[in-house]
Amino acid sequence: MIRNIVRISKIKSREMGILCTLVALILTSCAQEPRETIQIVPDPAHNSRLSLDWWGVYTGVLPCADCEGIDTRLIIFEDGTYRKSSRYLGKQDELTTLDEGSFEWTEDGSTIELEIEDEPSSYRVGENKLTRLDANGQIITGELASFYVFQKQFPDGRIEGVQWSPVELMGNNITENVVFNTPPRITLNFIEQRINGNGGCNTFFSSYHRDGYELKFGNIASTMMACTPELMDIEQQFFEVLNSTTSWESRDNNLYLKNAENVIISRLTMIVTE
Repeated sequence: MIRNIVRISKIKSREMGILCTLVALILTSCAQEPRETIQIVPDPAHNSRLSLDWWGVYTGVLPCADCEGIDTRLIIFEDGTYRKSSRYLGKQDELTTLDEGSFEWTEDGSTIELEIEDEPSSYRVGENKLTRLDANGQIITGELASFYVFQKQFPDGRIEGVQWSPVELMGNNITENVVFNTPPRITLNFIEQRINGNGGCNTFFSSYHRDGYELKFGNIASTMMACTPELMDIEQQFFEVLNSTTSWESRDNNLYLKNAENVIISRLTMIVTE
């Protein structure tokens, strides 16, 4: 009887040993098997750079260690340049600094990085706002977080700060039976004495001068893409209208450009981006 018990104990011990060995092999195999990593790839068609009207004027008051705040005005242009002015409030002379240069987009199209020294230069681009990031490119948190958010400005009753699209050129409606390239409309943007936009085929830029209701454009530079003859004719007519403009007026979300004889030569409608 005792001998049988000993034999059974040995059998159980041997079975347990085999079981433990199998478990160890399984665990080792699981540990050595490479894990499948899931990489989240941003959708390139829906990032800030491609899906937002990010160009424009942004303002905010940054915290300041030895003044009441830094009144900041940052303008980012569609051609990849920027202009930033900073006024130190509460100081005796309210020192104002000015920085100008270029900026680059991050690979995911969510953030711009200004070419500027001695201060954080990254800004997360959101819907009608810029959020200044810290030196490590992270969003600033805490009680002062809201002070690092710049709001886009939409001036009321002026031509700057909104996007315009021509409906009529020299009395002719150009929106009927015309298929435009991408973007699907002619656009005109006014920002700080500079204009840019799309002529229906090519992108363009120039300068402008406005004094009250007087308005004049500088020489227009554009890309040289080829489109259908119909689109090329409309684009050329649009550029000729800009060259002939001497004044403007606006009413009911429409911008009217006039020539030297005070005749309306173009009607543009406001594209609401706010």
